[in-house]
Amino acid sequence: MYQRWAAAVPASVTVGRMGGNGDEKPREAWSYSGEVWMDDSGRAVVLLPPFVRVHRHGFDYEVTPLGSSCSAAIVEEIAGNRFTIATDEPLVKVAWRVTALRASGTPPRSDPQSRKHQF
Repeated sequence: MYQRWAAAVPASVTVGRMGGNGDEKPREAWSYSGEVWMDDSGRAVVLLPPFVRVHRHGFDYEVTPLGSSCSAAIVEEIAGNRFTIATDEPLVKVAWRVTALRASGTPPRSDPQSRKHQF
């Protein structure tokens, strides 16, 4: 199951496809987020905008199952412009956020209320 990239503006959470022609440039502090349904095996691949490939300082991942007490994790980190989420139950909706780390290795801001995926 694939989901196209879904969010847009640095330091904001927007669900839905960002307009434009896909030629957006990377910003120093940006975050993409969305929601995706897991397939029958409890996996989903999320596709991000192409410029994500050029970011070299790492990413902070957050995943939260919605309406379920199952667990969710990043099973494949960003490679190219995609990453994979897995849950221990199939057909579950998961909210996700990927935040680009700054050169210092820290996210632009932290949200203590969110459940962060730990590597």
